[in-house]
Amino acid sequence: MEPKSATTLARRRPELLAEWKLQLRSAPVVSALALPASLEYLMTRTLDDLAIHLGLKTPATPVDWPPRCGCGRNPFRAYYLTGESALINVLAAHSPASLERARAAWQQIASAELGAFCGLCQFCGTAKLTGGCQSESAQPSKAARPRSKPASPKRRRQTALK
Repeated sequence: MEPKSATTLARRRPELLAEWKLQLRSAPVVSALALPASLEYLMTRTLDDLAIHLGLKTPATPVDWPPRCGCGRNPFRAYYLTGESALINVLAAHSPASLERARAAWQQIASAELGAFCGLCQFCGTAKLTGGCQSESAQPSKAARPRSKPASPKRRRQTALK
């Protein structure tokens, strides 16, 4: 992104934040962590990360976008998708090359954050073994949690007498 566009992004930051908050509030909430009030405080940090990423002038590597989520509970999914939409709306008047550069940087940042959260997921049965919910093979399995043995007849009687 050329320096002129970087300063334009910094200048239009309040507009971008307002648009992003509006879109995030209208997005469906998939978990308690996905409440807009819980996520809005992260927006300035995310925009700071975007500015740093754009300033590095590293080549954009393609990412799988939008990333998969096996359980559908990743709170950052709506956060980053609405942020990308707001970024596109605010920077629509700029050159297509700088908009694509900003989108590629945004998607790299979002992909890393989404992947990190999916790696911690406990709703996919084998999330730890297969790399989180983003993995296609992450399906809940019956072997993920062993079943306990039924209580012996003597133990059942002792429990019933209490």
